[in-house]
Amino acid sequence: MNLHSTIVILRGATRYLHLSRRLALQIAETSPQKTTVDPHALLRAANTIDELSTPSSFPPPNVILIVDSQLLETPQLSSLHVTQTHVNTTLPQTIQRLQHQASKPPTLLMGRILYTLSRQTFPAQIRMSVTASAGTALLVIQRALSSGSMVRGGQTRTGGIDEARIIWTGLERAFKDVQKEAKGVVVLERGLVSPTSDENEEKGEGEVLGLLELAKDGKDGLDGVGPSAWFWREVAAGMDKRFREACRCMTPLPPFECWVVDFLASAFLARTLKTGFPRLQSMVREAVVGSTEDVREGYVGPEVVLMLQSIASVQQSR
Repeated sequence: MNLHSTIVILRGATRYLHLSRRLALQIAETSPQKTTVDPHALLRAANTIDELSTPSSFPPPNVILIVDSQLLETPQLSSLHVTQTHVNTTLPQTIQRLQHQASKPPTLLMGRILYTLSRQTFPAQIRMSVTASAGTALLVIQRALSSGSMVRGGQTRTGGIDEARIIWTGLERAFKDVQKEAKGVVVLERGLVSPTSDENEEKGEGEVLGLLELAKDGKDGLDGVGPSAWFWREVAAGMDKRFREACRCMTPLPPFECWVVDFLASAFLARTLKTGFPRLQSMVREAVVGSTEDVREGYVGPEVVLMLQSIASVQQSR
């Protein structure tokens, strides 16, 4: 019985050491100092971490205690990476770094990497990533509107034409950035449903079924919708609020109250947006439709309708 227990302990420790050393080599391939990291390298490291987390590979507690107790006498044991510090601190930190790298920028393998690193938090990780992309999109829109609110008409000899051009140029750049964020979400979603390729099979990266459904319906997931639908829903809600704030000085208010609101909203910006509303609609439609490559010309889907509704306050202002 003692011999059998010893063999089990040694087998677990040997397996853990082998995987730790393999992970160390794979981590070197995913160094944060590198300008670009191959997503396949991230997935290989994630697979190794997954193996390290399985009961058959994890070192028994008594092995960790033995190694920890001998560190003062034999410092070389720390290179074996089976100490309690490595298990409780280093490995979780590595997982967090890989999760961050997998989403910058999003790739077809992003969902598989996040799932492999942590099955329990996978739905929440997908939701956080998509929400972060929506937040970035709203930030660039907010910046464009804030810059536009500082523009005052009539300061040039062209009677406001040059000032209006500044506003539209800022919004065009902002919606291009919104489209860029949306394309990343589309890539993520496509990776959640893409079939296994021969290349992936050769690398031992077989398909994981049901990732999209798990992301949509799992605990802390996307509330039953896909990543793209969640993204546009978040962006539309945020844009509705921001455009209402930008145009509120167009609503008749007592003189003093309008003067106070003018610190936050520019009447010239509101008039420019209302006068050029078809142009604004075109920007919004292009941001949505341009984020996907497989839509026909003139496509008007639910995302387009939702986004157009988010700027309706511009036309409704008086």
